[in-house]
Amino acid sequence: MKRILLPLILLTVSLTAVAKQAGDWLTNYYKSPNPQDFVVEVRKLGNAGILANPKHKEYVAVFLSRILAANPEKTIEWVESLKSLNEAEREPLIIALWLADTKESKAYLTSINALEVLSKKPTNYLEIEILKGETLDALWAYFFATGADEPIRKIVSALNYADYAGSVDAYKNSKKTEADQQRAWFDALFQSARWSLESNVRKEPKVAEICGRLIKEPSLSKHERLWLSLILSKALPDKYKMMKQESGEWRLEIYK
Repeated sequence: MKRILLPLILLTVSLTAVAKQAGDWLTNYYKSPNPQDFVVEVRKLGNAGILANPKHKEYVAVFLSRILAANPEKTIEWVESLKSLNEAEREPLIIALWLADTKESKAYLTSINALEVLSKKPTNYLEIEILKGETLDALWAYFFATGADEPIRKIVSALNYADYAGSVDAYKNSKKTEADQQRAWFDALFQSARWSLESNVRKEPKVAEICGRLIKEPSLSKHERLWLSLILSKALPDKYKMMKQESGEWRLEIYK
């Protein structure tokens, strides 16, 4: 259980450091897409040791997959230009081709006889249940590559783990059963989602804009609405403020 007791937010902190090392391409791409630099930037990731690092494989693969999916006509040209990558460095690229799930990416995987990869249905990160910290990081990669609302909405769904808040601390003095472990893990996921959302709402205007739209959505669950309201009021106090109603319930006030 040592893994649970280490805050999952360290995954995101680590990836932020990696993004700086890689010249911010991994976090700024959506602001000014430069697909023409794909080969150059992927080589930079290789030279920095990021491609071959298993800790970052899923994040990088998801990020690259969204660029490949948006530029299918360039897939073969780009991947052929990256043949000099060693086997470990090519692994996240192969996964990215699988995740992109385009006619061109599947054709390339077929040409290199990657039949085992092709036999599996590509993961849809917008649909799978969030059961590990790496999935949260992959969703952030999805956002940073696209600037889309959908990955942020999915990250917000992890706020439904709020029922387990406090379970990480409780685990220390528990009987450490499998149920105790599961509760602690869900709490860690909740904390990671909350921290990463607040951090990015504060520093990324696009994330703040998306969350500002989401908070008005009637489809939000009670936990999602409450915690997203708290995140917005804490990260952007000049625009959002939590007000307690006569009923005892809290309401988010939005200032124009």
